[in-house]
Amino acid sequence: MKTPTPRLAAALACTLLFAFYPLSAQLDTDAAPKSPPITASFAADYRYSSYLPPEEAGDRWRSAQSASFEARARAGNLFSFSARVETDGKPGSFDPDAAIETLSLAFSPSPACTLTAGKQNLQWGTARAFSSITRLAPPVDPLEPEGSSRSVTGVRADLIPAWWLSLTGVALPGSVPGSPADETTGALRAELLVLDTDVAVGLISQIGAGGDRETAVIGDAARFFAFFGLYGEGQYVIDGASDTQITGGLRLDIPAWLDSTIVTSAEYQWLPENTDSEHRVFLDISGIPLSRDLRAGISALAAPDASLIVFRGTVRWNVNQNLDAALSGRYQCYTKDAPAPVWWGASRAEISASVSAAF
Repeated sequence: MKTPTPRLAAALACTLLFAFYPLSAQLDTDAAPKSPPITASFAADYRYSSYLPPEEAGDRWRSAQSASFEARARAGNLFSFSARVETDGKPGSFDPDAAIETLSLAFSPSPACTLTAGKQNLQWGTARAFSSITRLAPPVDPLEPEGSSRSVTGVRADLIPAWWLSLTGVALPGSVPGSPADETTGALRAELLVLDTDVAVGLISQIGAGGDRETAVIGDAARFFAFFGLYGEGQYVIDGASDTQITGGLRLDIPAWLDSTIVTSAEYQWLPENTDSEHRVFLDISGIPLSRDLRAGISALAAPDASLIVFRGTVRWNVNQNLDAALSGRYQCYTKDAPAPVWWGASRAEISASVSAAF
């Protein structure tokens, strides 16, 4: 047997060293705890409006302005933070409860479980304009969903036990607008995928200080195909004040020029207990391409039995990936005694301009 030469021994030692060094480094890396990467994003929005108030308030145009700031942060897939504040800039008019639209912290111990606490937006249901699940969160202005908030304060838990099933539970300690301050709201919702259709059912329970309970059954469904979809949702009160609401809608995605898609939505809402405005309809056409960077949209909503109709048109300019500008006009026709919902706006006419930036 030959004895290895010093040169061969050195080469063998170097080979073993280079072979085992990456493995040892990997073992050290795996043993050391890793800090989750932290990412953050910010957005700001400014809006100026000139509007004509209701007839009883005169015929002089007035102006208003507002600004909003939004911040989001995420630590890996474990924690996420969200905050949004809006102010009109008037001295002495800052109300923290109204100005803070969202302020929440979410914890995800696993991809199938998320716990969120704080003031947050609840997006239950499928309606684009007329939400029928009003026992849980306030309705929004259908013509300005991006400027409206369905935020409530409480705790939310989301669980996904299977790919076809998701469960959500919400506890709101007296935070639903319009409910008494000493009232507690709880809700459970299960969403299933059945034959390519999203179906959800749930219960909303409100308990007053005296132990009075009101329970509502909610449900929604949506089925989307290549270019169109059907959706609907409803709410029925089992025990308590009647508040039945049903919404049905249709969405069409129409291929257009400049490699764009025009999205058309139509909705109908039926409120059998609302004698002032039992029927409501909504039509929205968005994404109309005017150029590569310009998009237009038109919307209309009406309550035929209340003699009320509202129109809105918008032109949006996508300056670049992080900057948008928009110009919109709005006109409202109604009889003098029409009981217009407060979230439809009280002004007869309005022109507004806005700028949005993301960082």
